[in-house]
Amino acid sequence: MRRRILCILLCLCITVVLLPTTTFAASTPLKHVDIVIDLPQAGEENGWEVELNAKSITSGNIDLLSQGVYISESTWEGDNIIIDTNELYQEQFRAGTTYLVTMKLAFPTDGSYCANHSSDYLTSGDTFSATVNGVPATVRSSAPYFPTLQVSLTTAGERYTEEEKTQLNQQLDAKTSLLTQAQRAVMYTPRTYAEAMSKQLENFATEVAVVTDPNRYLENDDKIRTLIIDVDNVHDLLFDIFTGRCLYLKEVWLGDKIDVYAFINSLKDDLWNPGAKAHEWELRSDAPFLTAETTIFIPESAVASLKESLSTSSYSLPCTIKTYSGNDVYAAQKAGAVAANDNWCTNHKYNFQIRSFDRVYTLRQGCKDALLYYWSCSICGKCEKNPNHVSTNTTWSAERTEMENLVEKLAHSDHAEYPNQESYIGVNAAGEHVYWTSCEYCGHSYSYLQQHLTARDLAASGMELSLKRYQEEANYSLKWEESNAISTTELYPGTFTMRQKNTAKVSSWADADVNLALNDNLLDVSLLGSDYTKNITRLQFCSVAVRLAEELTGKTITPAPANTFSDTDNPYVLKAYAAGITSGISATAFGPNNLLDRQQMATFLHRTLQYVEKNSSYKYTDYTSKLSSYNDSSQVASWAKESMAFMNALELVKGTSATTLSPGNKCTIEQAIAVAERSVYAHQIGWYQVAPFSNEYSYNSSTGGHGQQAKDYANLVGTDMTLAAGDLVWVTGKLTGVSNLVATAPESDINDCIYSSIIPIINPYTGQEMYMRYRDLVPVRH
Repeated sequence: MRRRILCILLCLCITVVLLPTTTFAASTPLKHVDIVIDLPQAGEENGWEVELNAKSITSGNIDLLSQGVYISESTWEGDNIIIDTNELYQEQFRAGTTYLVTMKLAFPTDGSYCANHSSDYLTSGDTFSATVNGVPATVRSSAPYFPTLQVSLTTAGERYTEEEKTQLNQQLDAKTSLLTQAQRAVMYTPRTYAEAMSKQLENFATEVAVVTDPNRYLENDDKIRTLIIDVDNVHDLLFDIFTGRCLYLKEVWLGDKIDVYAFINSLKDDLWNPGAKAHEWELRSDAPFLTAETTIFIPESAVASLKESLSTSSYSLPCTIKTYSGNDVYAAQKAGAVAANDNWCTNHKYNFQIRSFDRVYTLRQGCKDALLYYWSCSICGKCEKNPNHVSTNTTWSAERTEMENLVEKLAHSDHAEYPNQESYIGVNAAGEHVYWTSCEYCGHSYSYLQQHLTARDLAASGMELSLKRYQEEANYSLKWEESNAISTTELYPGTFTMRQKNTAKVSSWADADVNLALNDNLLDVSLLGSDYTKNITRLQFCSVAVRLAEELTGKTITPAPANTFSDTDNPYVLKAYAAGITSGISATAFGPNNLLDRQQMATFLHRTLQYVEKNSSYKYTDYTSKLSSYNDSSQVASWAKESMAFMNALELVKGTSATTLSPGNKCTIEQAIAVAERSVYAHQIGWYQVAPFSNEYSYNSSTGGHGQQAKDYANLVGTDMTLAAGDLVWVTGKLTGVSNLVATAPESDINDCIYSSIIPIINPYTGQEMYMRYRDLVPVRH
């Protein structure tokens, strides 16, 4: 469709060029026209173009139909009925459906009138306006004798019978239920910490292997942690060891027979990936010998020769080199790494780039961060780790064009589902609220980005248009897409839907959380009122906490007796008291109208999650308290410390600044709702173990064919960085990218919906928040 729009514009521009300017001078420019047409009827064919019967075309008292003005062509984009006739698909108009109509008027070029135009003989919304059946139309940049209009029109009739409406609502209920289960899913049964530790490679890769014959086959290679090489011909041995067999090789001890410089260069050559035109350490980070985790120990006697050789050729391996005293490699290995030293390079020169992941300063995150590296020493490879002295990927950047770099900088991701006003489109034909997905790094929606295009975007597009024209065409395309998104009952690509939309007053930052909480059934809107910026009462928060508990457990809490408190018998209060979520302000009073502060809110919600853990399959992570990092942590009451520590460690309750927690500050309704909504997914936050999905379809080198083959590493989405099986990572938030499209398919299940979902983790090298495939992670819980 975008190509069609651009072709129409090109034709229009050609038309303008071909028309003689004397023709314009002879015609009277009209600033406005009103068009009345017969709408297509349900069941009529909607083809490439639709012929329209114009009942009238007027400009004030001027009858333009009698002057030969007519509609030369029209296209109708919307939710058609698809009919399969003899294996050919025919699209028909649907009753009660809104279509985006693009039509072209035709004024006789030798007639008395044309559309008003600018000095460059172009008609646009700035010079000309129109209505179609009373609906204001958008005027596209076009020729004065062939103005192009765009308007949304709705066909006559009822779209659904009552029976069809009932069936549609049942389908929507089923889809909503499946999506809710998928979004809250735990993909695998959690492992205990003891189980996780037993699966970490470093805990069972403990063996020491000795090589004195390069033709010897290494046994139990996946258990080798230390390798002693005491043979001068090692080239044939290297590829076998360092490209995947010894998965947790941490120490390599070289005897004095070995030419260290030759060894390093052979290893570098063997780790070259010709297909990717890069070294393995630029493509993977799951094995220690692809990072500085592996140390190569060499005799001190080899240092002089090594430094002389490196003076003409930089050291480029990511491994660390240390030296040992004497020439007995076996005795040196027994003495261990603590007896070795790394002072053989006494004059570091940080002017070389080793592009391994342990030397990355920031990994590229679409629109946010560029790919930057720390500098390394060209003599010994030591990484500087100086954040004030970092470099771009100089080798790869030099091979890229300016345009490719522009496109990389503009690479927004679009997995995030933020149901806020910025991303809102409207209500679709099924009665659902439709939103654009957003970039999880900058937070902006697709519609926002389309409406705020810059000269940099234009340069990246490669289109030869003015910035104004480029922005106009982007908005035209956006309007067309949004019209299609709300005219259908199906999910439009790049969007997601919600059954309900909040109408209460909220701050912009809380908009998405409140809408999510409303659809998660956490809000009693009649009790919370119409202004969520107000402070929340104890009673109001009980309603949120109780709904959270019942929603996650799927069980109704039996309330305490009605006479438990003298000042309220509200069911929410009695349920919260019965579940151990809250107590009274005294033995007989609850204080329902008392305002809640931040540490009370955190305590209520922590107790709610403890109740959920006891009454459901959800399990919550162990954590390390960060309270001491706040200057006002001493203000946290003793009864709230555990709760505040848990809620803060999982970032459910965040600081009011980098150094303040403000435990005694009053809590607003929207703040409480936001924390409760995050708590819906608290079971997904915490420690996970990398356990790569084992049914990866790949080439099988042993059979020469394709088949199911286990994969021993997992990628960070959008990067070449890989984590090894057994690595522990911290997940910071809920999974995203749950498939709405799959949820609408017959016989779909939770696994289908979350198969391609991703979840944010802390990158263990850079500390950045990035994403991994959810299916590659197993939760670790107490």
